[in-house]
Amino acid sequence: LSAGWLPVSEVGGEPREMERWPYEAFGKPIQIVDAGHLDSALGVADDGHICGFDVRIVPQAADAEAARRLGSRQGIQRWIALDDRDALRHKGLFVHVTCAGKIKATKNSDFPNPIHTDGTSAFLLADGDVALGVCVADTDESICLASSNGYAIVFPLAELRPQGRKATGVRGMGLREGAHVVGFCRPSQSDELVMVTTWGYAKRVPLADYRPQSRSGLGLQSM
Repeated sequence: LSAGWLPVSEVGGEPREMERWPYEAFGKPIQIVDAGHLDSALGVADDGHICGFDVRIVPQAADAEAARRLGSRQGIQRWIALDDRDALRHKGLFVHVTCAGKIKATKNSDFPNPIHTDGTSAFLLADGDVALGVCVADTDESICLASSNGYAIVFPLAELRPQGRKATGVRGMGLREGAHVVGFCRPSQSDELVMVTTWGYAKRVPLADYRPQSRSGLGLQSM
């Protein structure tokens, strides 16, 4: 989880040969996806922009021998997520969550089609806040937010009034002193959640254990 919070240095757009993965030049890995199901992708940056790109331009290498800068937008400091660009057209909402517990839903129809490599503004951040991640969803789904002190909250996305791309969002989860949001998911196809700690411990939690709550609640102790 913490790998997605590490800075990525600005690098050129051409593939670059290397003996080992140069973290100081390319940054830490944040995600691995099945390329067979991802022809057209979206890269999400921590400054609130999303960039579209064709997965076919990514160089193929067996041992981290080459890498290519995706997207032509300058000044991106850190990528936090990779998603399927087609999903943005097939789902109704683009949802982003921050470490301070903010959440925002934007209608996918508010985004230009196609989304170009030079980037499109998707969300704004309040001073001191950090982008945690994004997802695409429909209004009939629910979302779960989990905090660093072991609390989690589940509420329907229908509670979120869609906002424009240049809004900071609303409070999704109330946080106790010293806590921050560490993860979120859409529990729409399962009756259980799995919570994992930084030391590798895990616990399954039945969704039925979460009593109905509105967004901005403190959540229930889960671990």
